[in-house]
Amino acid sequence: MATTVAQVQAVATEFASLSDDDVQEYIDIAEEYVSLSYWGDSKFNYIHALMTAHIMSMANASGTGGSSSGSVSSERLGDISVSYAVAATAADDLTSTRYGTLIKFLGKSILKSPIGY
Repeated sequence: MATTVAQVQAVATEFASLSDDDVQEYIDIAEEYVSLSYWGDSKFNYIHALMTAHIMSMANASGTGGSSSGSVSSERLGDISVSYAVAATAADDLTSTRYGTLIKFLGKSILKSPIGY
């Protein structure tokens, strides 16, 4: 069971214009960070797609330049300028993207025994 380009583009529509080969490269990278034994068969592909989207977002794979996140901290009308409040997070923190935040949230629903890890 392999996560597909279509699954990634379904959860992260902003990457729909990327080539299948480009998305597949990120799918391959993300596979190293998602455990089938942890998530199980029923959730693995969805979590893998989310992790792929998270990594792509961190790498700004869409090529859209900067990102906007957080609440607006200032605005200016003349020459139009908007600034966003950005929460301080570590670069490797899943909460740095909405996809990673969802992975963390879904991880809280998994009840695992420490035995066998």
